[in-house]
Amino acid sequence: MINLSATLAAFFHMGGYGAIVWPAWAITLFILIYNIIVPRIKMRQLRKMIVNSPNPRAVSELNDTIPKSNDGN
Repeated sequence: MINLSATLAAFFHMGGYGAIVWPAWAITLFILIYNIIVPRIKMRQLRKMIVNSPNPRAVSELNDTIPKSNDGN
């Protein structure tokens, strides 16, 4: 029977490179998630700011920048 704890320990140790590999994975994952979430938050804030702006042209300019669908609608 396979010793699961020894197998997992060997996997996470990765022949001595685990101390470099796993933090590199964690940093990469953090950066990817950050690059997805932060622009979405900033876009929501920007849209709220433009919609609440006293300048009525700002809202129409925002609507002009939203991509339209190609199905004719």
